[in-house]
Amino acid sequence: MEWTPGTEIKFIATDGWTSKLSYDVIYEPADCIGEPVLAWYSGRSGPMPDYGDGFRLFFATDDHIFGQKDMFEGIPFQYWHYNSGLPSCAGLSAKMLTRIELTTYADPTWNLTTLGAIPAEISKGFFEGAMGCTMSGNHKAIYTDTSGNEWQVCHSG
Repeated sequence: MEWTPGTEIKFIATDGWTSKLSYDVIYEPADCIGEPVLAWYSGRSGPMPDYGDGFRLFFATDDHIFGQKDMFEGIPFQYWHYNSGLPSCAGLSAKMLTRIELTTYADPTWNLTTLGAIPAEISKGFFEGAMGCTMSGNHKAIYTDTSGNEWQVCHSG
């Protein structure tokens, strides 16, 4: 498969964790994020299999620190990661990767408007980040569309 603008890459870990990025983040990265790399070696533990986090996605920034500002300035907002409702660039550093999938189109971006006691607008990235959070217990979201169809998303952390 040839990569072209509009291609999306999904990194999939042994535990089901996924991290998605677009063509431009991989092939035309912003200076602030540097080049994305798959690590298979650690100076502390050596190569895989002793390096237990490998393969792991990292960004080779000039200052060697990939932070929130780098994520905001260098990665399209639909690929930002959230943990417990807060931005978390560490969530983009997927570890124990076993599979990489490519699609020739990017998922459409959407916003979900919630109604009720706390009305809010939730972006696709925020929603998916919350569903992918592995920091605690089980996560579940239920959505009923205007036709009465019920949609449920679950993730066990």
